Amino acid sequence: MGYFFGREVYQRLKVPVGLISHLVGGTPAEAWTSQEMLASLPTLKPILERYQQELKHLPQLQQESETKLAEWERANLYQDEGNKGEALGYAATSFDAADWKMLKLPQPLETAGLNIDGAVWFRKEIDVPASWVGNNLLLSLGPIDDFDVTYFNGAQVGATGSETPNSYLVPRRYKVSGSAVHAGSNLIAIRVLIEGVGAASMVVKNRCRSLLQTGKTLTTSVLAGDWRYREELSLEPKKPDWGNSTKSTWRQ
Repeated sequence: MGYFFGREVYQRLKVPVGLISHLVGGTPAEAWTSQEMLASLPTLKPILERYQQELKHLPQLQQESETKLAEWERANLYQDEGNKGEALGYAATSFDAADWKMLKLPQPLETAGLNIDGAVWFRKEIDVPASWVGNNLLLSLGPIDDFDVTYFNGAQVGATGSETPNSYLVPRRYKVSGSAVHAGSNLIAIRVLIEGVGAASMVVKNRCRSLLQTGKTLTTSVLAGDWRYREELSLEPKKPDWGNSTKSTWRQ
């Protein structure tokens, strides 16, 4: 479409122009075309007729699609081997992580030298004033690619996994019960699972913060900065064949 637009502009203006294309591929043009338009053109009408026929067998087709997708994921993406870090105490406040490496977040993991698939743990201690104790917090981590399990002072406060469509785009916002909040040092621990998307891996992309909400008052503790991390499972990055996946319509 961009090519034809540029050609039309040049034919009318006789001036060379540069076009920047910022696209997510994988969706057919007819998916963005109204049914009225599809029905009005003989060359496109069969697409609409096929769609109407498929609606009659929608449950069966959905089951077939889910089965094929599961087969594709087993062949192209790493599967989670289980949360071994939690059993080792990585989320616990009593765990000594002094020998863990340091990095600054937010940033692409590859920039920090973590060009891997697998599972990585992150820990950060934040100082909480006594006035926050007993108040619920909203832990806002921004999008995490791909999945996460998040803990506050050793207790799980949220998780986002494969059940969430486009999880790598979804900002993480987890409620922390006021009963779990202490004055002074409090620990945030995050287990990030990277299933196999190469350079897309990013943790706490944008706003990285903890919010305290008390009535109409909003106090913010910024989390961006130094975090400790340890690789739970380090695997060679996969190169999924997105062209043979139904997921390729939304992620490439």
